[in-house]
Amino acid sequence: MSNSIPDLPAAYRVGIDLLRDKVGEKSAYEWDDHKAAGLPMIVACTHCTMTMAGASALIDVDGYIWCADCAETRGA
Repeated sequence: MSNSIPDLPAAYRVGIDLLRDKVGEKSAYEWDDHKAAGLPMIVACTHCTMTMAGASALIDVDGYIWCADCAETRGA
């Protein structure tokens, strides 16, 4: 990851998919699951800094976190 913050998100995936890939399908994900997946439980959007659950976040290929509004309106 470079030190400059991108203006546009690259292709991304939803945090819940990352959790499922790393720890398997569960009805609820706990702190240890997030830790094992390398995804904090609470994250902030790269562009607007809104906080959200890590499972709801959009994570681009460079590891930047985006909320749905910024990812949609910024061209992802």
